[in-house]
Amino acid sequence: MQSIADILNIHPVEVYGVVTFYAFLNEKYHGKYVVRLCRTISCAMAGTENVARQLENDLGIQFGETSPDGIFTLEWANCLGMCDQAPALLINDEVFTRVSPEQVNLILESCRRNLTARNPLRKEVVT
Repeated sequence: MQSIADILNIHPVEVYGVVTFYAFLNEKYHGKYVVRLCRTISCAMAGTENVARQLENDLGIQFGETSPDGIFTLEWANCLGMCDQAPALLINDEVFTRVSPEQVNLILESCRRNLTARNPLRKEVVT
């Protein structure tokens, strides 16, 4: 935040105010993939709770946490604007709609495959 304030020639508190106001900006560390699950009433009625439990089980973390390997951060989103296709999930800038608990593992595996495909020199397998 200090670097941004220096570039914009403003006080760091002004940058902090913006970062803490917007839900998608954060001062905490995030993993390579930020997984945001919508928690509006539309998504709740369509089964968000079951998707949430599956995400926590598959990632081994709770909402608001980052996986020990630093790959995934799990967060709630107040609205993703996909109420007609609930439950909705946002991973970085990719939206997934009508997500079921059974699809969660496939979605996360796709992220893991993309991570290793982007870094072919990586020797360990991401699990």
